[in-house]
Amino acid sequence: KMNRIFSQADEWMKKYYPLIKRCGIECTYIPAGADSASDDSSKPLMSELSTAVTDADSDVSVDLEVVVKIRELLERAQIWISQVNTVAPKKDPRKKGKQEKHSMKEVLNLIDESPAIIVDITGEMERLKLEQSTTLSWRLQAQQTLREIIAT
Repeated sequence: KMNRIFSQADEWMKKYYPLIKRCGIECTYIPAGADSASDDSSKPLMSELSTAVTDADSDVSVDLEVVVKIRELLERAQIWISQVNTVAPKKDPRKKGKQEKHSMKEVLNLIDESPAIIVDITGEMERLKLEQSTTLSWRLQAQQTLREIIAT
């Protein structure tokens, strides 16, 4: 039984070792045959983390430390992306009407937290930057209008 557990863990490690490295997770165990020289430094996708965790849950009968770390990274990314979707939702032409208002502080906090998110969040960052830019533009326009009102 121990051989089977080790074999399952080893196969999973072999398959996901490059992902573990891309996530920046320290791992002292390098499975035989794993591509330890991989130079792929691209940010992992949420789907890659999710697949790795799902495969570990179904194929490996023990909770490996690296799986726990990947699960934590995935959960952190999911929470952050959910917050971004609330503060800077994707534009949906079918959903017209009143949109919730959020503070600039919320937008800036999410931008400040973004370096801690290890998955590819390019689209989310673009929406946050657009939200920030739109808000700053609106503020400047409002200040100018107020100056004009006060000056007359």
